[in-house]
Amino acid sequence: MIWKYPQEFDDFIRANAPGHHDWELAEMARAAGWDVQENQVKCYRYNHKIRNSFKKNCEKRPYFKLYSQEVVDYLAEIVDGRLADELADMINEKFGTNYTPDQIRSLKKNHHLKSNIDTRFLPGSTNKKAWFRKGEHYSPENEFKPGHKCYNLAQVGDVKPRIDDRGKQLLWIKTQATGRPQRDWMPYHRYLWEQANGPIPAGMCITFLDGNPMNCDIKNLMCVSKSSITYINRKRLRNDNIDVMKTQFLTAMLHTELIKRGREDGKAESVQ
Repeated sequence: MIWKYPQEFDDFIRANAPGHHDWELAEMARAAGWDVQENQVKCYRYNHKIRNSFKKNCEKRPYFKLYSQEVVDYLAEIVDGRLADELADMINEKFGTNYTPDQIRSLKKNHHLKSNIDTRFLPGSTNKKAWFRKGEHYSPENEFKPGHKCYNLAQVGDVKPRIDDRGKQLLWIKTQATGRPQRDWMPYHRYLWEQANGPIPAGMCITFLDGNPMNCDIKNLMCVSKSSITYINRKRLRNDNIDVMKTQFLTAMLHTELIKRGREDGKAESVQ
């Protein structure tokens, strides 16, 4: 039995399950002091093979109606010329309910009721947004001037931590200032490797030997093939020892290269 449910709860469900729906059992359990919902009771019955002795096409839970017909009729009488906030206050005062303006808007939409109020900003409106035409500015004196730069603009050479597409945190460096982040920034570990060893060959990538992506020391970086990383991960050979991981990756690259050449030789023999 799941640890969160005591034996008393199990006895209660087994004693009251026959002849009761899951939503009824949930209400009874909450009245008895257990904070459970209908889906939790349903899963508990299924996991512990407790039947409620109902057939498949049994009576379902009764439909709960949020708005009475009196509310709908009253809304239809007073909707003309009033907004949702005022309508909600009037309905709540008359019927003692607590409907929100959003609920009244939905009720109006579902019953095709309109207030017949033009809420657009027209010329002469007291709202300041109606004073400006399209393309005009609200406060030109406070806007950015041509050539002005933001106070926190990163400079070329700045290194900052960022989250990549896989959700991992890496250090990135700004290498140029073209205004396009995709071109201006690159992973810091790739930048360090290229500065020390030149461009990264096709099919290769830079890995962190100790497994820490924030440790961009050049001694902790190694250019390996993608297939060797797959081999290391499948064999679960990862550890935080730099020297050991160098040997592991060299062995993995040798292993994958032998497999690749073996397949190429096999294809060549089949062609002959």
